[in-house]
Amino acid sequence: MQVAFFDRAIETAPRDALTRQQVERMQTQLRALLASNAFYQKKLRGAGFNDARDFKSLADLARVPFTRKQELVDDQAAHPPFG
Repeated sequence: MQVAFFDRAIETAPRDALTRQQVERMQTQLRALLASNAFYQKKLRGAGFNDARDFKSLADLARVPFTRKQELVDDQAAHPPFG
């Protein structure tokens, strides 16, 4: 299996195309988390992300909540075995 470290199309894309791709990837991740992960559903909804489309630009990264290790430990203790 060959791993590509340099993707010319992405690495040399115009800034607007790269930004659009980054926003789409973040929306994909948010869509998955909001659909299936109770821990992150609560955190994301508390930050105003009720739908993946609420993430509209890279400026919205500032609204994405940090997750601290202790939060994960506490959630796992409250909802064993995986939180």
